[in-house]
Amino acid sequence: MEVFGFAITGLSIVLAYLAWTNGKWMKATMGQQTQMLDKQTEMIGKLAEMVEGLKDVIVEEAKLTREEIKTFVAQMEKNADQRHREIVELIRGS
Repeated sequence: MEVFGFAITGLSIVLAYLAWTNGKWMKATMGQQTQMLDKQTEMIGKLAEMVEGLKDVIVEEAKLTREEIKTFVAQMEKNADQRHREIVELIRGS
């Protein structure tokens, strides 16, 4: 019976040691995962800032494009009126 007692005690010591090393490993792994999550959160924040910056650039470009279109349309209308007058003068002159 004493042999079984020593065997059980030995197995208990081995299991306790394995549990302790497993706990150390899990603690280290959790630390690494926490660092990775922190880095990912920081990267997501930077990406969000970039998206906001790009959004502002797109809005400004859209405004400039609308202004250019308005200028172009006004110029086309002006040229159309001038061409119309020239054609009317040509017709009357003939």
